[in-house]
Amino acid sequence: MRNHDSSLNSEIEIMEFAENQLELHLKSINERQERFLQISEVVLNLLKTKENQDLKLCVMTVLKRTISTIEGIKALIKIKNFTSAAPLARIYLDSLIRLHAFKLYDNPNEIALEVLSGKKIRNLKGRNNKKMTDHYLVNSLSKDYSWITNVYDKTSGYVHFSFQHHNNMIVKQEETGNEIRTFYYMSKNDPHVKTGSWLELTTLILEISKALSKLIYSLLEKDLKSLEE
Repeated sequence: MRNHDSSLNSEIEIMEFAENQLELHLKSINERQERFLQISEVVLNLLKTKENQDLKLCVMTVLKRTISTIEGIKALIKIKNFTSAAPLARIYLDSLIRLHAFKLYDNPNEIALEVLSGKKIRNLKGRNNKKMTDHYLVNSLSKDYSWITNVYDKTSGYVHFSFQHHNNMIVKQEETGNEIRTFYYMSKNDPHVKTGSWLELTTLILEISKALSKLIYSLLEKDLKSLEE
């Protein structure tokens, strides 16, 4: 009985620790969102000058998408809807991937003009005459962020129907003789998803946010030098 109680107490402690970590992550995500809002105000003021205006407009658009996506993810975390939150992580990652294409141009304002005119980034070519496909951009980003290839593949699995959607419904599995019994949870939301999965998601959002902040600063370094990351 003592061993059982000790094991139970350990599980409770681990769960409480995970919940505390999730709260810390959410606080950090809120702070990142506020910083993106601050940067967007600066970029909005920079639009008053015509120099690199197309680039500034594209950065502003990415900031708007970023801020709104974070808000959506926060709302889905609150109601524990992992099925809908996970695809948003892929959308969030997309902003980083596509904006990275601008760094592969000698003059980022040129690609900005192309994008704003309606051309698809995947059909454009950078300084080495390579098309800016997702594969190419992810491979380029992986030189600085080793985690991005795996994250791209995994989060894409939440956008396109895959085994991951099935696995997220599983509550538990039990072996009974030669059979494995699988228990599923069917509901509007996903209260059965463990805190560890939410921590993985929020960790990803924070890492993408850091990379995105760094990229925005590098594209508009001179204009944003008054702000610290």
